[in-house]
Amino acid sequence: MDGQVQGRRIEATAKAPRGLRFGSFDRSDFSTPDWGSVSIDFDDCNNGVLSWNSVLPEFGSGTTDLRRLTRIEGSHCVLEADAPGPVGLVDVSVDSYTGPFASEWPDDGIGAIDPDGRIWALETGDWFEQSPMAGFNGEIPCVALGSLERLEGDAALAQLGAMSNNWTASERANHNCMGTPYQGIVNANLFHVQVSASPTQYHRRWRMSPRANATLLAPLSMEVLVRDYQVSLRGSASNVDVSLSIQADGQVCLGSKQRASDPVLACGLHGRIWLTDPQAGFFNFELADVQRPHASPYRGRGWIESRKEGERLILIGQNPARGLGVVAR
Repeated sequence: MDGQVQGRRIEATAKAPRGLRFGSFDRSDFSTPDWGSVSIDFDDCNNGVLSWNSVLPEFGSGTTDLRRLTRIEGSHCVLEADAPGPVGLVDVSVDSYTGPFASEWPDDGIGAIDPDGRIWALETGDWFEQSPMAGFNGEIPCVALGSLERLEGDAALAQLGAMSNNWTASERANHNCMGTPYQGIVNANLFHVQVSASPTQYHRRWRMSPRANATLLAPLSMEVLVRDYQVSLRGSASNVDVSLSIQADGQVCLGSKQRASDPVLACGLHGRIWLTDPQAGFFNFELADVQRPHASPYRGRGWIESRKEGERLILIGQNPARGLGVVAR
């Protein structure tokens, strides 16, 4: 593959050369058909994710972790943060559109922009304070992931793609977050982005503005993160209380009870977290769905918000098919 590195990512079309067998250098026998698209994302100097989508059915699509095995003596690795816009928390407001008509009461949401210029946003709905995880409630809660790209001057282009958010303890139907990738303009001095799809179809319109009533807890450390958190999952009929536990070695368990009377919490999602931008207040996570052992794990960003009501832990991420949003206290 031959691609240009953008921040911590490289993406390109992979080729699968054929012909030109060693000892038989016949140029007319040589071809470079497309193998598919390949990308590599580095979370830090020692961890990355290789993703592929091959045009050949025997390879299909998927992801695999990359981890450094060794380092050349005397060499150093520094991944510079190059965010084109403001870094920090954002408030989110989401309108639902059918044709040219918007919903009268927009849904609330939360989000953040990390030091790499990536946007992590979660639509929570008006029931958020009672049920701090987006789940099935007759609505279509969404996770939006995107990035900021530099333009001339102080402006930047915001690109967002909507993902369905459908992991809950009681509902696993595949709800869709409809709409095409979105675009908007960000001014570095006064951040405000409005993103929308075509007004002729049902879609979400995301508005984001700087957060005024909360701050990122930074710098972060594992000592700060290690504890048991409480999460209330929104179900189709009732809420399900679960516990999110972070251990000193970074292991994470989001537990759920099969019945309300069960005294023991079993892991519904299990994985790990690791610090990537502790000075800025962000960490990365990877969580696998225990009930879907063959599904790709959720990967994303997390942080802790400090508010006058207290602190809360936020996890926002995705796998190739679904989004994930968790708010824990």
